[in-house]
Amino acid sequence: MAGASRITEALEQEIGVGDGETSADMEFSLDSVACMGACSQAPVMRVDDETYGNLTADQTRKIVRELLASLGLQARDLAAAPTAAPAARAVSDMAETGQAPEGVKVGVSSGAGGRRRVAVCAGTACVFAGSLKIHDAFVAAIAEAGLADEVEVSIIGCHGLCSQGPLAVVSDGDVYYPRLKIKDVQTVVDQHLTGGEVVEKLLYLDPGSGERIACAHDIPFYKSQTRIALRDVGVINPERLDEYLGARRLRGARRALTTMTPEAIIDEILASACAAAAGPASPRPQVAVRTQVAGAGQVRDLQR
Repeated sequence: MAGASRITEALEQEIGVGDGETSADMEFSLDSVACMGACSQAPVMRVDDETYGNLTADQTRKIVRELLASLGLQARDLAAAPTAAPAARAVSDMAETGQAPEGVKVGVSSGAGGRRRVAVCAGTACVFAGSLKIHDAFVAAIAEAGLADEVEVSIIGCHGLCSQGPLAVVSDGDVYYPRLKIKDVQTVVDQHLTGGEVVEKLLYLDPGSGERIACAHDIPFYKSQTRIALRDVGVINPERLDEYLGARRLRGARRALTTMTPEAIIDEILASACAAAAGPASPRPQVAVRTQVAGAGQVRDLQR
């Protein structure tokens, strides 16, 4: 909440590695960790034994550049540094500027190869209202129109406004089509996806103004929302692991499975628990952990 994502982004850009990674020359590793026990100083980072608090992105860059200079190293620029998710960036901006964002535009992502995407809500309420049949109708109509190479049909998690289901969002402009019927699908494919014109009669009808609203982010229900924990809901396909990884999720699990030993995982969990409970100076608890190494057929008891 205090803007840690902006600090991480600045570090990624300055030292040339992503979160959870180590530089090729083994000079730097970057890791996001649990509470350091210094909430009043947030956002906080630690470089070796030195702790820095109340940071801004600019201060972080200055610290890193001074450190690089002291080590006789050149600044490293990560050309394709990942950016914070829209919701996280908005919260960070609010923390640094003191001004609340007008709203966060959590847009439906494009499909593979930059294809347009029709995202059909598969939240519980929408599924109950028949959204999976709407999904299948889009797949069939798009294939029949010869657009399968240009338009991808996907499901998404709950988009938020359950009373408007079943609904679909078209990625070019995040055009929002609520309360769809099977017969409406062909109209969207013919007029919008093929003809390039929004189907006005199928757009959301604002009960307050009586106006049709095309973009999901202009609908009053969504306009002032700042999505944080749920920033990927209604954006990515919850049944596709590649989309989740593409949104830079499960980084901790990837690191644990590919670079860490079972003992190292246990040590990190315990260290994190200590820091969260009482700060890094607290004594390590004595915990018996039973682990099984995958594929090894071996069970070990580790005392930590």
